[in-house]
Amino acid sequence: MVKAFEYVEALASFYGAEDSAEETLELAGVSGRLPLGKMSQGMKRLVQLAAALAVAPKVKLLVLDDPYVSVSPERSAELHDELLRRSRDGVLVLTARVPLKATLQVDFLSLKP
Repeated sequence: MVKAFEYVEALASFYGAEDSAEETLELAGVSGRLPLGKMSQGMKRLVQLAAALAVAPKVKLLVLDDPYVSVSPERSAELHDELLRRSRDGVLVLTARVPLKATLQVDFLSLKP
């Protein structure tokens, strides 16, 4: 089974950001040693966010579909703060989420030229 670290590292290395897999998994609060197949949906979502954050410095664009679904409120707040920080550092962050009213809402955290 593929472990979280292997997954994030593979995606990060594809974009030339090899050094950031461990750091972003730690930021997301997920152990890189856990196999993906044994994780809850919330933990898998955090691994996906860690992978996106790992490549963000190289691609300068993050498009995230409902990034906080299945994630605890505390972890969601921490990750939102990190996305805002990345936005201030020049990464364009777009998130889409579907509120309970079932209408699509798109958040633009950064619109820098």
